[in-house]
Amino acid sequence: MTVYCEIKDFEKAKRILTRAVSEFAGTPEEVRVMLAQSDLSMKMGDTKKALNMLKKIQPGDRSFEQAKRKQAQIYLDELKDRNNYTRCYLEILDAKSSVDNFKMVAQALMDIQEPEEAIQYYERALERQREDVTLVREVGKALVMTHDYSRAIKYYETRLVEDPKLLDLRIDLAELYLKLRGFDDARRVLIDALKYLKDQD
Repeated sequence: MTVYCEIKDFEKAKRILTRAVSEFAGTPEEVRVMLAQSDLSMKMGDTKKALNMLKKIQPGDRSFEQAKRKQAQIYLDELKDRNNYTRCYLEILDAKSSVDNFKMVAQALMDIQEPEEAIQYYERALERQREDVTLVREVGKALVMTHDYSRAIKYYETRLVEDPKLLDLRIDLAELYLKLRGFDDARRVLIDALKYLKDQD
């Protein structure tokens, strides 16, 4: 089918998929056929049909997350619909409220320049996984993106008091101070990092 799509022989591709729908109806492969139908509809320029096909894939299906991600991207890229883009990711989270899915929603919000909302989901992920250094840094970066620099600095400084071994976070804080032309503070943060490393030897 992919070959027919590449040479734009959509009619043959549609015939193959129609046969596949009959063959795989009621089996786990049915969802994969629906995803392929959605892809074909997009290639043919039928955004509405592609979305309707993806909406049929339910939370119990193993390809649900993949379908929602595709749906979200169509809303964003083709329809410039940020609300429905976000809703798709929230539906993934509703189906399974895991740390990874909280992070996924946060990243999706960062991708559309909504750091304030993203912070809420990063923080909820952090509640479940306090030692995840990457998450700690992502919250800091999101705070910087809001341009509320005093809040970002307070967050960094507080986390470093709680956990001095977060060297990457020290570097992030030093870079923020440099950006704000706080050269003395940047120097202090880097000296503290060196002292910490020396104490570990």
